[in-house]
Amino acid sequence: MKLTSYYRLYHFIERYRLKYRAVQVARLLRLRYLVVRIDTNFLCNLKCPSCHFSADRISSMRQPAMSLELFEKIARDVFPRTRILILSCGAEPLMTRNFDQFLDTSGAYNLPFLGFVTNGMLLDEEHVEASIRNRVSEIIFSLDGATKETYEKHKAGGNFEQVLSNIEMLRNYRARAKAKHPAIRFNYVLTRSNLTEICDFLKLAKSLGGSTVRFRHLTDWGAAMDFSKETLSSSPELYNRYHDEARQLATELGIEALLPAPFHVSDHDSGRQVSSSRKKSASTLCIQPWAFLYVEPQGLCRPCFFVPPQGDLSKMTFSEYQSLPQMKERKQRLLHDVENSCLFKDCRMKITSSVNDDSNFLLSNAD
Repeated sequence: MKLTSYYRLYHFIERYRLKYRAVQVARLLRLRYLVVRIDTNFLCNLKCPSCHFSADRISSMRQPAMSLELFEKIARDVFPRTRILILSCGAEPLMTRNFDQFLDTSGAYNLPFLGFVTNGMLLDEEHVEASIRNRVSEIIFSLDGATKETYEKHKAGGNFEQVLSNIEMLRNYRARAKAKHPAIRFNYVLTRSNLTEICDFLKLAKSLGGSTVRFRHLTDWGAAMDFSKETLSSSPELYNRYHDEARQLATELGIEALLPAPFHVSDHDSGRQVSSSRKKSASTLCIQPWAFLYVEPQGLCRPCFFVPPQGDLSKMTFSEYQSLPQMKERKQRLLHDVENSCLFKDCRMKITSSVNDDSNFLLSNAD
């Protein structure tokens, strides 16, 4: 059977939401199956009030950036089995010195998907040239506002004109290179303060060449922003109205808008969010320990952003990490004792996003 036929089988299985089996098939056939996120530093040039970097407990934490040598070690071990690599998770990747070299290392592995999330303030010509040279699939910009006033309120230390100029620079370089990638995508954290601008933001994103806007609800990181006043869970009708307007506008503009599901509003259950994926999350197998890997700057790794580090890739291989007793126990509980697993006890992903969210992204042409 040809490799492309194996991928068709893999996608057929995944289509029917048998994600765990899909991962097992991919591993057996030596296909790429891992979703990997790596923070090469623990720094940010901004202190956004909605972000953990504005929280006292985070701002006082310090750790060295990842060395290129460690990154190369992890790449040799992990990237041949990686289908999605995102070089950021909780920090600003462009704060890493010589980040273009990290892109060069990644590009050598012909990854099906390579991207990074950035606030865009530090994007320069070297980063753009390296992104085009290494076939970066997507650069995701976090903006959180359609106007200068709102953007700079939500991105403390940012400059609205500068970030828009940097995105235009990326577009110009891409056009001169006659390259389709990297695609431009936007992230937008929803708050009471910026909800009214989401339709204007869709128009802005379209004008900047954006293909997708991902809207997310505010997460309580203990950050500077007053979560109780800014969360939209206390204003379900308001969110639902703007949700419907944004959905309709996105269709008209021809841009993809990934919006959290509307809230279910009733006299007895005000503010509860309804989503088929969330409803099923308590009964659906979480495949994070098998299919997802988050790596910190010093090599500590975990199967989920919300659990403590489980292993250390500076001292062990990925296979050794997967075979650690704590990892085996975590997987066994998810398979056979889910009520006592992390999915029920301390899973914050059920609140902030759909469990297995990253793992829903499969590339049909990943051969």
